[in-house]
Amino acid sequence: MNFYELIGFSEEMPEPDPGKPRLPPPGDACVFLDMDGTLVDIADRPDGIAISPDLGALLDDLLDRTDGRTAIVSGRDTATLKGFLPGFRGVMVGSHGAERRGGGLPDVTSELPSDFGCIRKVLRTYADHRDGVLYEEKPYSAALHFRQAPDAMPGVERFLEAFVADWEGLTLHRAKMALEIMLSDVSKGRAVADLHSLWGDGTTPIAIGDDRTDEGMLRYAVERGGIGVKVGDGPTAASCRLSTPREVRALLRDWLDDGGHRP
Repeated sequence: MNFYELIGFSEEMPEPDPGKPRLPPPGDACVFLDMDGTLVDIADRPDGIAISPDLGALLDDLLDRTDGRTAIVSGRDTATLKGFLPGFRGVMVGSHGAERRGGGLPDVTSELPSDFGCIRKVLRTYADHRDGVLYEEKPYSAALHFRQAPDAMPGVERFLEAFVADWEGLTLHRAKMALEIMLSDVSKGRAVADLHSLWGDGTTPIAIGDDRTDEGMLRYAVERGGIGVKVGDGPTAASCRLSTPREVRALLRDWLDDGGHRP
């Protein structure tokens, strides 16, 4: 099984319905939300995102109305997520599923190869010698961003493909304007499945994300009778599509205000 099969991605996917989906009552749901590109707009640099002033209150209300069954599921590490959302009381799944913290559940961590420091050093050096390519270090991965130098993407991809081929247990993740070396046995889809089993299979999963690594959790939600919402363009397993993080926040606020609808 390759990486995209692991995360639930397929090129042969039907086009999702545009516009706001019909959601169940919040008390019957569990909610899985990506961060960058879903709750907040993507920035040129990983540390440059802007948090909407109403986001904290929205997440608090989601936690209250879903009885705590709302999780942030991100490629960022949990410490960084907490820095951007210091008041969030729910579960944070970080590093594409390699770690989980908060929400009153046991913490989950993963183990990197002992020599992963070599990978970090090589990627950092590579970025230092290429204009517009940024290195990002995470607890369970290492990434190169090229949003400021999109023409660098083919060269970065060739370099990382050849480099990661020599490492067992690691894979190359292709994100929006970034490439990341990460553990091959973790994914957002698996993390969401684990959380859903803890929260109760009788609840309806709602997953919202914008990137290829969100496809596993979008597919999981749809296959279990829930709702997967894709943000932005691109093929997807989701059942619905929205255009921007602003639309996502509006969807969630309207849902809480009107109480949802029974399927």
